[in-house]
Amino acid sequence: MMIDLESDSTETLVSIMSEIKSVRNKEYEMKLVIAPIQDMYKLVDKYKQQLELEYNQTEDEKRKELQNNWNDLLRKANLKFDEIRITETDIKKTLLLNISELKNKISNFKHD
Repeated sequence: MMIDLESDSTETLVSIMSEIKSVRNKEYEMKLVIAPIQDMYKLVDKYKQQLELEYNQTEDEKRKELQNNWNDLLRKANLKFDEIRITETDIKKTLLLNISELKNKISNFKHD
């Protein structure tokens, strides 16, 4: 996944930001999809003994794994977003310094 890449170039930064935007757009959609399923499982967990439902450990593990994987992806996306914001600031500073140096060089060149 793009989120795991190092942000070492402008093109990579753009790609990573696009991926993070995609994850954030999916976040709301996933909440809409997962919330009712989680609610259903909460009810099942609450009443499974009373209803004498058979406990399916594999299904329970998959359910927890799905939520953990989604939470991990959101955490990674947020960390990468923060990292890119810092990198973006550094790149902007460097760019502004380079522009200033270029202006000075152009000015000196004109005077020579």
